[in-house]
Amino acid sequence: MRNVPFWRQITHAVLASLISLVVVLAIVGGVLFLALHRSPEVPKDGWLVIDLHESLPEYAPPGSFPGGLMGGDTLTLQDALDALAKASLDRRTRGVIWKLSAGNGAGWAKLQELRQATAAVRQAGKPVYAWADNLDLRTLYLAAACDSIYMPRGGYFSFQGLRRESMHVKGTLDKLGIVPHVSKIREYKAAAELVMETETTPLVKERNQRMLDELWATVSGTIADDRGLVYADLLALLEHGALEPSEAADAGVIDRVLYWQGLEARLLAEAHDPKAKLLPTVSPATYRDVAWKDLGRKGKATVAVVHAQGMIGGRENGTNPVFGITMGHESVVRELQRARLDPDVAAIVFRVDSPGGDGLTSDLIGHEVALCADAKPTVVSMVDVAASGGYQISFRATRLLADPLSVVGSIGSISAFFDLSGWYRKIGLSKDGVEAGPMAGLGRDDRAPTAQEWAAFTASHYAGFNDWLQQVADKRGLTFAEMEERAYGRIFHGEEAVRLGLIDGIGNLDQAVRLAAELAEIAPETPLTVVHLPERQSTLDQLLGHESGPADPVALAVRWRLFNQLRSEWALTRQLAATDAVLEPVPR
Repeated sequence: MRNVPFWRQITHAVLASLISLVVVLAIVGGVLFLALHRSPEVPKDGWLVIDLHESLPEYAPPGSFPGGLMGGDTLTLQDALDALAKASLDRRTRGVIWKLSAGNGAGWAKLQELRQATAAVRQAGKPVYAWADNLDLRTLYLAAACDSIYMPRGGYFSFQGLRRESMHVKGTLDKLGIVPHVSKIREYKAAAELVMETETTPLVKERNQRMLDELWATVSGTIADDRGLVYADLLALLEHGALEPSEAADAGVIDRVLYWQGLEARLLAEAHDPKAKLLPTVSPATYRDVAWKDLGRKGKATVAVVHAQGMIGGRENGTNPVFGITMGHESVVRELQRARLDPDVAAIVFRVDSPGGDGLTSDLIGHEVALCADAKPTVVSMVDVAASGGYQISFRATRLLADPLSVVGSIGSISAFFDLSGWYRKIGLSKDGVEAGPMAGLGRDDRAPTAQEWAAFTASHYAGFNDWLQQVADKRGLTFAEMEERAYGRIFHGEEAVRLGLIDGIGNLDQAVRLAAELAEIAPETPLTVVHLPERQSTLDQLLGHESGPADPVALAVRWRLFNQLRSEWALTRQLAATDAVLEPVPR
């Protein structure tokens, strides 16, 4: 091999570094130019198109790059609500088109809020259409709120009732020789049954059936009313399990079979510009950059909305590739504190969408909520779920509101560790060690706990839980015994939670904002400025983010896209498995 002179190696290295630096500076400069010079383009006589086909987080997830980087812009519930409200005010926008696919991640309470926002657009005199390539009962619930529903001839329509199921791995753990030791408070805390039972216990099954029956009555009755169907006829159609779009149109479940191009052509024909060849459209991402004041809404008082979503645990908000969005106490407390200390913020709305998680993290967030409530009116707005830790971070606020189909409660606790000694024996692994001091071996994974160890473990668990239960009882004006009747893992929809005194009323985000303003003694006719926290970072801010490690903006973006991709691939796999298509090998 011919040796390269040392000076030439140095020259090549320097040139390579300079070229790399120029490329990076060019990219950053280009992004900066676009960020500074981009202006929202809302076409005249355009249509707001909201494409709901993936997960629908309540707010921008950590690491969701705006502007199409890292796999595309993420639609959030807040984006959709804002876009619908702005479209109803914007004279440039003729109407709204929902582009829907079954399997999206919108929960029932989110769908209720989207239905309400859709109704507001229609009340403003603008048409709203739904076009779906894939419908199920959940997606139809939203589509039914629109003026008309269209599907292509080859569209999928899974038309069947609701089902809730649970997975149990106890049998798998038994085969592996793994023994779970779980302290469960108490009988309705269903998450523990994943490892404790091989099937759902009767009490939990009864609870699930009650919740499902309530949901079914609301959803099926609403669809029948919206579509002008006799309820008995709707049930008869559901007996088919699936409908061809033409059958759905004949039955009045949808309006007609129509391809997307046909809908565009029809709307173009109604447009004021006969020369237009493409339907002018605007996206929620574009409306994100349209200021409210430019649409005639300029507030004189400020309400801050602090968003808290996902599984609770850790210090900073993040994204887990398997579990999705996670909520950290330092991230949430930082934004709550920011709103609490800002003299321009008259009131706070704490927007919660969480199934729970770590008790310590929940308590740390809940403590800051209490400080906020002491400083200024603080109203909780619950979305799909505010249960377990999601309720723990909420109950100390001034007022609690939820949507009718929000899942509230699950006041209970689970603490556990696993005895892996059986599995260790199967694989020939052994552990040994020495100890000093009482309870040094509590929680070790190579043997079962002693009776004394287990008694200490459960006593500590109950002491912490009972303290929380008493705090809730004191805050809600109930006795400890009355709280016990509402706790131990029981869950409720919003309206029942109101009757039981767990929350104060039913209301969406707009109603929570107005209630917070009212409690701050702001006159009803006073225009409001609503500030959302945490502020959504620009692409440039995220690219130049100073964090390193798990909180690095690019790392967060990768994890969010990975989670979204895993979810989408799983949904597609289930859809393909449910079709009658025969997959043939590709000839070579």
